[in-house]
Amino acid sequence: MFTGYETEEFLENEQINMTPMPVERMTQLDPSLTELVTYNAGTVWERAPESSGWERVYDFKIPAPRVEVEITNDIDAFKGPREGS
Repeated sequence: MFTGYETEEFLENEQINMTPMPVERMTQLDPSLTELVTYNAGTVWERAPESSGWERVYDFKIPAPRVEVEITNDIDAFKGPREGS
């Protein structure tokens, strides 16, 4: 998760910005995230500095050469082997 206000230096340092953090810890630190983490992967929200409300973003393009996200409610498909693993 990113705020959208990170510096280029922060974004370039994957040892800092890609460190895994449990969702439970994030929602403890910022309870306003609790509802947002129930949305599907790839959903984008933004909150302006000094604002308490979140706004959904519909036109954000993930800046990656390839993005593959599969969404399923089938637990057996989720637990099964994945391509490339």
